[in-house]
Amino acid sequence: MADGDKFAHLLAYAVVTLWFVQIYGSSRSRVVIALGLVLLGVALEFLQGLSGYRSLEIADMAANATGVALGWATAPPRTPNVLLHIESYMRR
Repeated sequence: MADGDKFAHLLAYAVVTLWFVQIYGSSRSRVVIALGLVLLGVALEFLQGLSGYRSLEIADMAANATGVALGWATAPPRTPNVLLHIESYMRR
């Protein structure tokens, strides 16, 4: 697939990871979230491969995992109150 596809995977998993690690602040919860999202990305790729009309791509799994790592790396305390800023922006 195109490189844009991999970027979309990375961005989606980064945003979802960042979102949930902001909601759940404990270290244990964050680890569970990150591992769960990586496993979700792997499982979905395997299910796609079984579908008969979609393909399993290791590169997609890598992009998903990289997105999780990026979301983790940009999570609080490096980006405090991001969700509050988004919420206030959306209320305008």
